[in-house]
Amino acid sequence: MAALVDCDGAARGIRMRRIARRRVAALILASTLLTGCAAQDLAFGVSSGELVGSWVEADGLGTDLTLSGDGTLYASEWPASLHCVSDGARDLAALEDDEALAFDGTWRPGSGSLGYVVMMVFDDTVCARGGTQATVWRNGDGALSLRITIPVGVDPDVLERDQVLLLHPAELD
Repeated sequence: MAALVDCDGAARGIRMRRIARRRVAALILASTLLTGCAAQDLAFGVSSGELVGSWVEADGLGTDLTLSGDGTLYASEWPASLHCVSDGARDLAALEDDEALAFDGTWRPGSGSLGYVVMMVFDDTVCARGGTQATVWRNGDGALSLRITIPVGVDPDVLERDQVLLLHPAELD
């Protein structure tokens, strides 16, 4: 009987790895569609040092995110409905008329199989939703970008470009 349980557990583990690989493939496919076929990959194993600095968004909202080496962050011109006061926004257009907020928080890079993710926790006196995560991408030239999915719970397979807030290092601006 124990052998059957072990086999079932192993089969579940194999299925979970297959699902994880499919999700990563879906994220890569969605990114390719969102960037006009530019060569980009999830930045697995990105170091904290590569993420420290000021990140600005590329779509004209004025959002600025500063990630400090001590694990703190500061955000300015952050749209209130971008995982902060509410999760109501569905796309970039919905963020344009949002109240712009400024707040502090903390951040850390993901690890292991989530080594391409930045976890962010926001000051809950300003952002009741508590925080969000960004995926880190590296283009063919080695430049990084941070991407925050705007609508909550959307499958990466069906994301449109206007459903992603794109941030790039301020020195590229």
